[in-house]
Amino acid sequence: MAKLVADIMNKREGRWNISLIEQWISEQETQAIMRPPICKTKEDKLVRPRNIVGNYSVKSGYNMLRTEKVKKEQLSLNSSLYKMDKNI
Repeated sequence: MAKLVADIMNKREGRWNISLIEQWISEQETQAIMRPPICKTKEDKLVRPRNIVGNYSVKSGYNMLRTEKVKKEQLSLNSSLYKMDKNI
């Protein structure tokens, strides 16, 4: 079974080899996969958040989202403090 997006790509022809996975996905999913064009210049990679051991879990996904939320809140707070300081 295909494990990476690159496994279902035919970069030379610029087309998807959807037949490699269509037995496991719905018609709607097939259409969604085939919609975006194939990028011929970038290397394929996994982008899911992982835990310390290198595995993805719901917990590691939750931790990534929580960390992003905290960073956004800190940026917002810093921006507000800067504006207040500027007005003093």
